[in-house]
Amino acid sequence: QNQRYVPFSELEEHDVPILIDNVRCSNETTNIMECEADVAKGHDCSISENLWLKCSSGDDDDDTEPEWEIENAFLVWLDENEEDREGPEGLLVVHVADNDDYEQMKAGTVCDDGFNDHAANLVCQKLGYKYAADWGSEPRNREFIPLSVLEKYNVTIAVDDVRCSNGTTDILECEAKIMEGHDCSHSEDLWLKCSSGDDDDDKKPDWELIDANLIWMNEYEE
Repeated sequence: QNQRYVPFSELEEHDVPILIDNVRCSNETTNIMECEADVAKGHDCSISENLWLKCSSGDDDDDTEPEWEIENAFLVWLDENEEDREGPEGLLVVHVADNDDYEQMKAGTVCDDGFNDHAANLVCQKLGYKYAADWGSEPRNREFIPLSVLEKYNVTIAVDDVRCSNGTTDILECEAKIMEGHDCSHSEDLWLKCSSGDDDDDKKPDWELIDANLIWMNEYEE
């Protein structure tokens, strides 16, 4: 669960060391600084053993209401066999987890309330792309996952009112209601098309069927 806060890849990229090992506090200790520990003396740990904590202010709400956080996100669509697929374009689906019960995880969609171009770019960057080439809600959201499928599996709207200030550089720093109720319908589910910034992204046309005709030629070849 520790890598939910800072991914292992970030720690390795910036060569963040494990500074403290073997913290030992007696039952009588009242200050963490009085505990014994090996500080910058070497260790026999891996980053998988990095500690995380959740502190409480002692309010009753801390213990009664789950505190949901976004665990990961995907752009999803269904293929002809109704198998889900992931890629640079699709319906935005997030997995949210309860901090108090990591096993309690739910999947849901994101409502378009408050969403803008800056938020779309931040989402795509979080997913490993450079920017959002396009985004929206209805009617194209149903091209990726039909409403009947969402209703069949009782997929909830997990995130609403996403608001990112202009200076925000990480989508997880934006304000949002996560599993706090919403005033949306699935017609407002977000879809995105992310771009890696390669030239090929701009050269490939985004084709859509506009209309069709049945034609024939008469004896005058008209």
